[in-house]
Amino acid sequence: MSDADAPPTAPPQSAVESATAAAAGDAAAQEGGVIPIPSSPRPAVPPTEDFLLHALRASGEEGAMARLAALEVEPAGGAGDNFLGELWRARVTLEDAAGARRTRCLVVKRQPTGDEREVYLREARLFDVEAAAYTSALPAMLRLLRGAYGETFRPFWPHFVYASLDRTELVMEDMSTLDFQLADRKVGLDLDQSKAVVKHMALLHAASMAMYSQNQPAVFPFLESLFRDSTRQFLETYLRAGVRQLALQLREWPEWERYAEKVSALEDKCWDMITAAVARDDVSFNVLNHGDLWVNNVLFRKGDGPSSLDLEVALIDWQNAVWTSPALDLLYFLYTSPADEVRREHGDALLQLYHGTLQQAAQALGVGARAPSLETLRADLRRRFAIAVFPAFAELPNMLAPKDLHYDIAQYFQEEPPRNKAYGAEPYASIIRRLLPLFEDCGVI
Repeated sequence: MSDADAPPTAPPQSAVESATAAAAGDAAAQEGGVIPIPSSPRPAVPPTEDFLLHALRASGEEGAMARLAALEVEPAGGAGDNFLGELWRARVTLEDAAGARRTRCLVVKRQPTGDEREVYLREARLFDVEAAAYTSALPAMLRLLRGAYGETFRPFWPHFVYASLDRTELVMEDMSTLDFQLADRKVGLDLDQSKAVVKHMALLHAASMAMYSQNQPAVFPFLESLFRDSTRQFLETYLRAGVRQLALQLREWPEWERYAEKVSALEDKCWDMITAAVARDDVSFNVLNHGDLWVNNVLFRKGDGPSSLDLEVALIDWQNAVWTSPALDLLYFLYTSPADEVRREHGDALLQLYHGTLQQAAQALGVGARAPSLETLRADLRRRFAIAVFPAFAELPNMLAPKDLHYDIAQYFQEEPPRNKAYGAEPYASIIRRLLPLFEDCGVI
């Protein structure tokens, strides 16, 4: 085995933290996955003029003489969005010494303080991971992709502007001002959109293979998955609550009572099952996964060509990026984001498109020999199918819930959570009844 083929060996924790610190827009109105918020946050304080001007100057993108001529700041999102961090949209107008003005449209992500979210974010290192992705891994992969496809290759993520030294504040361009838009998560992605996502997913994975072959320490900040001991208290509570809610709903559908018992039996073992499914196998094929690849973390802009693959894509919210099997991104995306009929009728074709694009990109990047066969990939997805339990049982009901059935996920952390009626509402009710036989067939339930 050559050095380039050797599995990454995690350095001591202090070295991991040092590597992360050294490696330190999205449409933010809907950015982020449905992640538990254990308590009500303190009122958020908007970013100040001084902070925004410092961020732009520190990035080297604005001269020291630029002054702030105008500023508009507004929250990115509203009540019930279940964001884990604070999100702000800022429109900053700068004026140079000659009086010329330019406007920068930014998104500011800030780690909250004073409540359990701060503890969770610190333990999960989500802001550290995202800073490492934007400032180290993604630029390295962009250089490789431009080397393979030409300097005109455009990144499929927001331009990053600034990370504070303690990695609690991140600033990036606001992609919504560049005509990138979110799809309707309650409708799901159509076939063209789904094809565009799996194509870019494959490009990301192939580029990460090439990055790893040249610089193994580049993946050190991404060796831990979200499912680990330091996050277990919060995530397991959230997952077990979702399992209980689904089992309660299934008991109200007489023909599905046998599934209610199977789902209920998962409550005590779902954490270990999902943790094992996500875990990296160092002797198998691994890539840098986005880790939270669902419809609300993908923006679209129509490209110049007639093909669906000419859709421009921007992937946002890189806080869960992790080095492991591509099954994580594939299963998470396929079981949260395409419209139900797209997943049912074209799921295998999407997998084949991903694999073909991965092989082509890996070949162009000089790592073609490392790409797995389609048969190997299928087997890995089946072996890790438990990954789909987390979105299907805990997240999808809240993603698809009608507005009148909004459920604040903080309620899951109450001693006796109220019923979440989203589990019995359409379209989730029809989707889960189609998915349960798949989980049974794969031995998950």
